[in-house]
Amino acid sequence: MVSVKKASLILCFLLLVSQTPLIKAEEQPQVVVEINPNLELFAVVYILAFNGSDDFIIAPKNYIKDVLTYFAPYKEHPAVYLMRETFPRDLPWHLRDTSIRRWSDQLFRMRYLGNESDELLSGLLKELVHFAKESDFIHFYKLHEGDYEQAINQSKKALKPEYILKLDSLFNKSYQEYKVELSYSLAIREHAAILDNTAYYIGHAVHISSTPQANFYYAWIGIHEFTHTFVDPIIYKHAQELLSVDYYLKAAKNEWAYATYDGHFYTNYGYIEENLVEAVANYIILSDYPAFSKWRILQDAAVGYPLVGDFLVDIEKMNKTLDIYISQLPERMRKLATPNNVTKYFWERTPITGFLALDRSYKMGEIIIVYGTQNPDRIGVEYDKQTAFQLKKMLENSVAWGKYSIKPIITVKSDKELTKDDLKQNLILIGGPVANEIAKRISPALPLNFAFNEKRWEIKKNLSNIQEFYAFQFFNGSIAQISANSIVPYAYPLQIFEVIRNPWNRNNFIMVLAGIDRYCTRRIAREMLVEKPISYLIESGDYVESGFYIQFYLEG
Repeated sequence: MVSVKKASLILCFLLLVSQTPLIKAEEQPQVVVEINPNLELFAVVYILAFNGSDDFIIAPKNYIKDVLTYFAPYKEHPAVYLMRETFPRDLPWHLRDTSIRRWSDQLFRMRYLGNESDELLSGLLKELVHFAKESDFIHFYKLHEGDYEQAINQSKKALKPEYILKLDSLFNKSYQEYKVELSYSLAIREHAAILDNTAYYIGHAVHISSTPQANFYYAWIGIHEFTHTFVDPIIYKHAQELLSVDYYLKAAKNEWAYATYDGHFYTNYGYIEENLVEAVANYIILSDYPAFSKWRILQDAAVGYPLVGDFLVDIEKMNKTLDIYISQLPERMRKLATPNNVTKYFWERTPITGFLALDRSYKMGEIIIVYGTQNPDRIGVEYDKQTAFQLKKMLENSVAWGKYSIKPIITVKSDKELTKDDLKQNLILIGGPVANEIAKRISPALPLNFAFNEKRWEIKKNLSNIQEFYAFQFFNGSIAQISANSIVPYAYPLQIFEVIRNPWNRNNFIMVLAGIDRYCTRRIAREMLVEKPISYLIESGDYVESGFYIQFYLEG
């Protein structure tokens, strides 16, 4: 069995045209994967600009050190200065993310900049050409080709030719080539492009160990982006007809504050397109990764894409190509939901999660962290209070708020200090029913509870207030769907995270972080599950279980 820490990392990680003839059966499409020299050149200058410390820098520490050492003579180069000017420290996260993506989309299309003329270029692009030549960047690149190869090897293995053939057959068309262009060092939001009858996926390498979960990720993200090159032109062609079902997007924006800042929610056709692309990607790899795909579909619904599951069911049943299905999509979507019941449609499919609770907290402008005072050991009370303030600091510094324009006010109070109005807010409870009075008051409604069985405390499930419950066990880098009523084995450390609707105001949420003792409570708090799109997590020794549940509610 893997350690709790490793399994949790796996979990949190789950937690980033023109028509051509159909490819012949005997031809095996190949996917070319590389660390793109231009993207890595951009990344290196970015690392220099911020001295290796920035949320978007993802390279291993030893590589960052190599960059800072090798290019030290060029740390004052105009390219570095212009990089800082292009991405000032106070630039909001979502704008930085969008700008990096736009730069990558331009850079991957160009010849290696070290071989480019600067005559028709200006600004940062011109100085990148100068930097590449003056620093002999390509020499550094070649020195690290072994690192790059190791980083992309999983992607090469995961993107099987049969996946591409299956994708081609869904649309009765193909591309001449399929290429993956990645940065080794900089988090570039994954996106797709079409150039010269070649389908491209542009993004970044993920520095994780080779596991079934990693294989799923590389297969899923690659097929997801390649699917965009098939779906996007067809969806755009039918954009006008799809306006008749724009009430889905309006409902999503009404329920999700972050949708205001996420590009997938900017246009109606773009939103429908993302739901459909996710459905196709999961269909392609479903037979190889059934549990991972189920998890992904539920997580899609948890972040505003509830149509994915229904679209997947349609694809599994249909006997036509997807271009025909897309042309009939408005009619299909009107059958799934109408303007009058689309909100009900959403909440029947949307799991209650930490991410949803935090999104609601942003909308309401406040979140209260509540520590318990019921522990007869005053040292234990003080310890939980310190845990609450530690969580407050972590939340205030979280990159999760990069999806928004501002942060909510985060307050820490004891369970004795809460007013009636406070109880109606979005709450994070530190400690379970024994330590925290508020947790004790809501314990009958909690899906997970600590129960004493004569000898010790154990975790018991209560699904009476849950409409649907999906449980998964994580082990050895893999995942299996298990029974909702599965028994949780006892071991130490023992700790839980869970989310429910607030019984005093069911538009808001309560998150509970609790352990068998104060140390387990702090351990689960430090995992920052309060910002993850999961409904619950159980850690009992090496046993790690997590999943999703629906707690349906409509105001009025």
